[in-house]
Amino acid sequence: MKRIPFILITTISFLVTQFNFAATAYQPGDSLYVWAKSGLKMRSSPDLKGKKILSIPYGTKVVIDSYQEELPEIKVRVVKAQKIEGMEYKSFYLKGHWCRVSYLDTVGYIFDGYLSKMPTFELAPYLRETAVKQMVQESFETYADKHFGLLQQLDFEKNPTLVNPASLRKIYGNGMIIEEGISRGGWKQRIILPGMSFEEGFLLFSTRFNFEEFATTQGEEIYPIYSVTKKRNDFVKIEGFAQTIQIQEIDGVVVISIEEYEGC
Repeated sequence: MKRIPFILITTISFLVTQFNFAATAYQPGDSLYVWAKSGLKMRSSPDLKGKKILSIPYGTKVVIDSYQEELPEIKVRVVKAQKIEGMEYKSFYLKGHWCRVSYLDTVGYIFDGYLSKMPTFELAPYLRETAVKQMVQESFETYADKHFGLLQQLDFEKNPTLVNPASLRKIYGNGMIIEEGISRGGWKQRIILPGMSFEEGFLLFSTRFNFEEFATTQGEEIYPIYSVTKKRNDFVKIEGFAQTIQIQEIDGVVVISIEEYEGC
């Protein structure tokens, strides 16, 4: 089998110190967005074997009726383990709980691991012949501009009196910060999301880079673009080519660090 050229090296490391009981912090009456690209199943009871009532489309806003904090944490496998040419790739699970929601005058239970207070990316058809049918074409900056509005932009190259952790820093209306600059190997970007959970940061990364689809795509011409090769309770390594991504959550602040390498 041949490796296609668009393969990414991704390392995801995370530390969950807060929001241990939910994918995102929410209360009854809150409205959250569905980030499951294939839709999120509503069930009649808080159980994976519960009767399926309907499917809630990606991008839909649902109203939270109650948070089932007393129920055990559940894990949903988003990438299954694989073995390709002798190499073993581990599975990946998204953690969360059941919550009761209202949608289209219907009340039922959904998995909150795919819910976020953040609005979703816009999806566009993907024309290549792969398992990926829709992709995100907008950048993090375009997404933030559209939903939150740019409050301030600091160009460190034009203002040498400022501390220079990056070449450019953009601050948005919801507190989101995007920094970018030159790294040793090429280019780097950092997205800072205050008041967020790790799971919300993961959904942002996963949707932007089509993690779930590319981690399971395979065939005569295609390896998984993302492959889980190592994990511990607080560390997951996902391999590919030409890029490293870290997602970390500390005290309700999520940081997504991206580094792309030249010549790859």
